[in-house]
Amino acid sequence: LFGNHIALLLGFDKGLARSGLFGYNSFLVGLALATLDSSEKHQGYRVSTIIATIVTASFTSILFVMLGKLLVPYKSPPLTLPFNLATMLLFLASANMSRVNVPLSPELPDYDASAEYSTKISASDFFLGTIRGIGQVFLADNVISGVLILVGIAACSRISALSAYLGSTLGAAMALATGVPSELVAVGMYGFNASLSVTAMLMFYTPSVGAIVLALLSGIMTVVGQQGLETMLQPLGIPFLTLPFCMIALPFIIIQGTTSFVIAVPLASMTVPEDHLHRVNMLADGLTFLRQALVPVGEASIRTSALRSRGMKSSMNLLSTTLSEGMKEESLPCFSCGNASSKVKNHATKTACMDIHGALDKDKSGDLQIKEVTDALQAAGMDHPDGIHLASLILNLMDFDNSKTINCREFVSFAVVCKAIKGVGEQLTKFFDFVDIDGNGKIDVE
Repeated sequence: LFGNHIALLLGFDKGLARSGLFGYNSFLVGLALATLDSSEKHQGYRVSTIIATIVTASFTSILFVMLGKLLVPYKSPPLTLPFNLATMLLFLASANMSRVNVPLSPELPDYDASAEYSTKISASDFFLGTIRGIGQVFLADNVISGVLILVGIAACSRISALSAYLGSTLGAAMALATGVPSELVAVGMYGFNASLSVTAMLMFYTPSVGAIVLALLSGIMTVVGQQGLETMLQPLGIPFLTLPFCMIALPFIIIQGTTSFVIAVPLASMTVPEDHLHRVNMLADGLTFLRQALVPVGEASIRTSALRSRGMKSSMNLLSTTLSEGMKEESLPCFSCGNASSKVKNHATKTACMDIHGALDKDKSGDLQIKEVTDALQAAGMDHPDGIHLASLILNLMDFDNSKTINCREFVSFAVVCKAIKGVGEQLTKFFDFVDIDGNGKIDVE
């Protein structure tokens, strides 16, 4: 509440505020202070803690903007660094505050490897520990809380939910392998940071084998980072919070653009992993289409002359105009402007496409064979082989359900692409001229 309000009061980006980016760090501050302030359930809180929460939570918005500006060149967000820095600062300051009591217990690290504690854990305790690990992201040492959080993540993204659980499992397994007390694994203390790291890798990179490799490596290193930070912060008596996640995830995120092993997702385009994967697959289909349209059989490079050929130009012109003739909007009186006018034209275009589809659908099955469409284009005057080949490729690309037929919705998409194909051809010609550095008229696809 206060994190968002201070951001709006200071005139920070309203879009970021609406997206909740000023809220999650301040939210975590409230959880951390409330959890550490009282061990009693739903009681025992003090007014001083509430005031400290409001001030510290508000400060996270300032830190978020500051860290965001520093990390912009590296295409990385601040993650939960504002929460960690603001909360740790308050914890350290509380040593000099008689009215703000944070129960910290500074002690020197014990480097005695022969210390006696149990590293054995039952399968049921391990499983419950992995669920608690997800709950511990929000400082909830409770199996039901962990399940509810996991279900909530799954409602948004099944890939993220799976990543979160596997990350918690990986962290717990890695911790046991290094010989940590089993009771810490059972309460999820080694699951939540690894869970965040693994989920982040499959969010900032399109899900792929490469992204999975980075996720596994970041998850393992997060456990190591957590153990190191625990040792470093133990003399100060402050908890590591989600700092291990930030410390390990940031290097993995910042390397984007320096490797072809993974496909990075731009911050401005980030939604959910499923959407990222869909967009990459669509792009791959488009590049396959472009290659099939312009690369001669048996060759590995695009001939830029293919776009300039008289046959290809006339095919693009004809594709652009053939369906447009049947989609000319009637002159409609429009007493509004902007979006309303555009909606009227789009509706008229869609209606015209549906009429054309209906006219070609002689058996009224609702679907057209691709050959039926190409035969109609030939009857309209498109008799050049390049044009028919190009139309067939577009039709196959628009066959969204892979039924080998074109329904009305797919035909509308085909018509829209055809109307724009002439302009696309001109832009591709300019792009290929720019890429063809040696000027030999060929561009290697790879």
